[in-house]
Amino acid sequence: MTIIPKIRTSHQWLDLLASRSTVIASLDLKASLPNIIYEVEGTNKSVNADALNFANCSIHTERLLGAFRSLEATGCPPIVLEKLVKDLVGRNTYGTVCELGAYAILNEAGLNFSPQVAMTGAEILNPNGAELDGCFRFPDEVYFDIKAFGFHDRLLETLRDRLSSEFQDNFIQISGGIHFSTTMVNDLLSHGFSSLVSDIRKYKYTTRESLKFLLKAKKRIQITPIELNFKKLAENNSNYPFSYAKQFTRSAPFLLIFILHPWFSGSILTSNFAGGTDRFMRAFGQATFNNVSTMIAPNTTFQVCQAAPLLSGMLFFNFWSGVTDSPQSGHYLLLNPHAKFPLPSTVITALEQSFSASLTTICV
Repeated sequence: MTIIPKIRTSHQWLDLLASRSTVIASLDLKASLPNIIYEVEGTNKSVNADALNFANCSIHTERLLGAFRSLEATGCPPIVLEKLVKDLVGRNTYGTVCELGAYAILNEAGLNFSPQVAMTGAEILNPNGAELDGCFRFPDEVYFDIKAFGFHDRLLETLRDRLSSEFQDNFIQISGGIHFSTTMVNDLLSHGFSSLVSDIRKYKYTTRESLKFLLKAKKRIQITPIELNFKKLAENNSNYPFSYAKQFTRSAPFLLIFILHPWFSGSILTSNFAGGTDRFMRAFGQATFNNVSTMIAPNTTFQVCQAAPLLSGMLFFNFWSGVTDSPQSGHYLLLNPHAKFPLPSTVITALEQSFSASLTTICV
């Protein structure tokens, strides 16, 4: 039996990718990139868990390589491919895996799209302009941008790690309702962190929204009770898509593509246990598309309620699909009934035919 050495550095991962892809090999990047350590041999301690996990999964590696092949076939410029490779093996593995994952899924479905489309400030809400991740051509054009949907479990895990570093001799139990708002947890990870630590030290117990923090003695086995209300999770985070509003197009249909994966989205939304993902998606679409918030969307001059009609829909891809045989959710297309530029029927039909039973279309 051949034993495959574990990949522990960025150069090792780059060597693997280059050995399987003439496109990546032709970029000849190794000499110009630092060799980032993902895991120190003999310690079993990960410095970059995202890179370590994806680099050592053959199924994910093959799908990522498929994304590079599809991008090359579309005529994607070498400078763009070079940036994607650098980000993938470097310090932006999380976001780049999501971007490549979406390209891989679109390629596997045989959908026609152009990647990395330059837009001016007159075309998108960002007054400085930017590159969108792609544009569908069916032949109707629909622009899209790709984002990770690790907004929930990933933030909680980051908070848990930071608290563990502060209380190394104890165990911090984070329990209660995990249908919190990402705004609240982002606050706790920034200027609200010192106050949280202070309250835990002083009182041994404190709360933030639906979360409970309890200082406990370390034990070999810890049990943490949690609860999740999918409707509250959706409603509490209805502003989340508008953190990307600067990418919304001003006068054409626009889709946000979100990537689900248990390594950063948690298993709750990727498994659809007891229909939980179905319930969340419907509630999330309703809360997002009916958002009446007057707060200004980041990096724009638009209120959220003004930006909402420019979001034609949201497309959720489950990048865990096909990795295991365990039950899992499929893909979801959420359509905005109030869209100023609705998705053309040709686009909806193309998506539904390409993904067949694995795609659930929800018009809220």
